Amino acid sequence: MSLVRAIATLSGLTLVSRVMGFARDLLMASVLGAGVVSDAFLVAFRLPNLFRRLLAEGAFSAAFVPLYTRELTASKEQAKHFATQSFVFLFLTVTALCVVCMVFTPQVVHLLAPGFADEPQKFAFTVELCRITLPYMILIVLAAMLTGILNANLKFAEGAASSIWLNLALIAGLSTWQHYSSSAGHAVAWNVTLGGVLQLGILVWALYRYNLQFPIFVRPRLSPEIKQLLKLLLPGILGASVYQLNVMVDTMLATLLPEGAVTYLYYADRLNQLPLGVIGIALGTALLPMLSRQLRENNLSEALKTQNQALEIGLLVAIPTTVVLMLLAKPIMHVLFLRGEFTLEAVKGTSQALQAFAVGLPAYIIIKVLTAGFFARENTKTPVKIAMVCVAANIVLNFILMQPLAHVGLALSTAIAAWLNVFLLSTRLHKQDAISFDKPLLIFLAKCLVAAGWMSAAIEYALPFITPFLYNLGHHAALRIGALVAIITGFCVLFALFCAVFKAVDARKLRAAFRRR
Repeated sequence: MSLVRAIATLSGLTLVSRVMGFARDLLMASVLGAGVVSDAFLVAFRLPNLFRRLLAEGAFSAAFVPLYTRELTASKEQAKHFATQSFVFLFLTVTALCVVCMVFTPQVVHLLAPGFADEPQKFAFTVELCRITLPYMILIVLAAMLTGILNANLKFAEGAASSIWLNLALIAGLSTWQHYSSSAGHAVAWNVTLGGVLQLGILVWALYRYNLQFPIFVRPRLSPEIKQLLKLLLPGILGASVYQLNVMVDTMLATLLPEGAVTYLYYADRLNQLPLGVIGIALGTALLPMLSRQLRENNLSEALKTQNQALEIGLLVAIPTTVVLMLLAKPIMHVLFLRGEFTLEAVKGTSQALQAFAVGLPAYIIIKVLTAGFFARENTKTPVKIAMVCVAANIVLNFILMQPLAHVGLALSTAIAAWLNVFLLSTRLHKQDAISFDKPLLIFLAKCLVAAGWMSAAIEYALPFITPFLYNLGHHAALRIGALVAIITGFCVLFALFCAVFKAVDARKLRAAFRRR
């Protein structure tokens, strides 16, 4: 499978999942609002959701896929044996961790939301919801491993589609909670775990479909392969997921700000995660097994070309998306979330946070490509050292900016830390001759920036006409969202036309890349 085709498969299915995620968030905003119940659930969901993002979208694949690919190159039986040992070890380890978190849930909540301690009822409600959602940790870690097996065998579809089931479960819970639960918060928390069961089930089915199943009832053994997995995994959790750690720190500090700050950051991050999930995570997921194979075959020149191709694809999406999110943040939030308990004040706070997060969007996507270059070489130590520097920088910036800018300062700190991460990662790769900022890549970037400048001018010119048009469509949510999507699509098409005018993209080379294996 070609890199472009793999990214197209992953991006398409991830887009479906993220669109459903937005439908879920729209429903959640309407049902839960931006108050006590919303803040409590979002904090309770933060820990298991962090595990999902760390492992399903980052560190576990970074550690597991290169090792599994090595075993698969030797023989399928060796690969199955490694998968068996990994599965059993992960299940026992994460189950033990989940039990510990269950016992010490009040302490965990105090760590995640120190500001809630001053409100006993809110704190107790958060603890209760947290205990309901914690089993999702076990399910998502196992699902991440099964996804890694499928990806290493270049079967990307089922893993990318698995999160759809989580969104379906949450939408069902929010839509029908009155019939079986005492509160919407309890209902949506229980459906998080249900969604995890569905996700894991669809991946087990996929393994049997491709004859990749393996025995799981074996005695765990700390074999050399498992030791190597741990050696890569533990630092990789930080190295691959510095953005998620920064967002978690933002959430902790947001609980010290006025009520609603946690919710503003959550919904802004959710919208910012759409392009990051659709293209950034797809890039990292597709690139890692391909780079691992090319480096395993000692084909360095082809690996560098593949990496640059991934950078071009990422920038081609990230640059116009950043422009759209920064210039159209308020109309987007107004159309998507202004209903029910979600007020104009909440729209303003969330749109400001979105603009700040969007500053770092290209960096978040580039990081997915750069870290794959380290992980394919079974090097997780360098990214984790850089991650530690960036986390420290984010915390310092948080304390500097949260006083004058409140929750916006927290989001802006994360964006700045992401760009620092890009600088440090690319500098280290360049010193190791593991990246090539060749002339075609730099020319491509310059042309994309020029096209984005013209696109920005077009949006600024059209904004006085767009905003009243969207706001005057009444309370017909589907009509307003459809109009918003059409407008954003129009600007993206305009960017594509500018790219064609400045010859940033060669259509023939793109078609060839789609066909090339």
